[in-house]
Amino acid sequence: MPIKFNVLLEVLNSKQTTTLKKLQAIVNFNDCYKNLCRIKQEQFDSFNREIQLAILKKMQTNWTGNMLITVKDVKSKQKKSIRLFQLFNKYCDHAYLTEDSVIYLEVPLKTPSLCWNKQLFSLFICDCAENILHYFEENYPDDYTPRNALQVVRRYVLGDATEEELLKAREEATRAKERANPHRFWYEATDAAESVLCTTYPWCGWKTIDYVDYAYQRTQKRYKMHHHENRLWEYLSGKFSVKDAKKLYGNKPS
Repeated sequence: MPIKFNVLLEVLNSKQTTTLKKLQAIVNFNDCYKNLCRIKQEQFDSFNREIQLAILKKMQTNWTGNMLITVKDVKSKQKKSIRLFQLFNKYCDHAYLTEDSVIYLEVPLKTPSLCWNKQLFSLFICDCAENILHYFEENYPDDYTPRNALQVVRRYVLGDATEEELLKAREEATRAKERANPHRFWYEATDAAESVLCTTYPWCGWKTIDYVDYAYQRTQKRYKMHHHENRLWEYLSGKFSVKDAKKLYGNKPS
């Protein structure tokens, strides 16, 4: 049942209401999403992490352009603030993302540290490339080299594949891209192959995203950027971790 902001706030502040019912109330919230920014930081801090993340996810789905992420290096104490979507586009300088980095949301509400590192970044761009891989496979049903290359990249990121395996996957992805030279109406097949090839190079994530968007534009589908951001949020919130990826992709033959 849809609820308004005042009702949501009452539910969230009630000590008698279970976490499950609070989460359901957040899902059912259908008031103006900017009203969520009326939640005071003191109130937000009093909620458990599960509730906090659910609120932020609701904000992100509808108001992502104004969500500000801060990346801080623990050792140097240097900080850099960027918008949420810049975590995976060409304006993001990944040089500052080190093993000693922590990230947290700064605007509209401050949060404890979120989950993000080089491994999660690489896994995320693989997910994005896989999302359009069907465009290649529909035109070349006998060619599974891009999909196999993605599997190797994921295993390499997780420490289960060697440098030699990665280089071989890159060669195979290159051949797939050359095979998919654009002709007739098959440009999106090339985009899919290009997106996979980009995943085999360090820090080419924003190029992967670009090719994903190109493919959807060519097929005249209104592909919304929040699809990327929804998947990104699963990583940031810890719903999908490196440990989960290990179970799903690790220790498998290429």
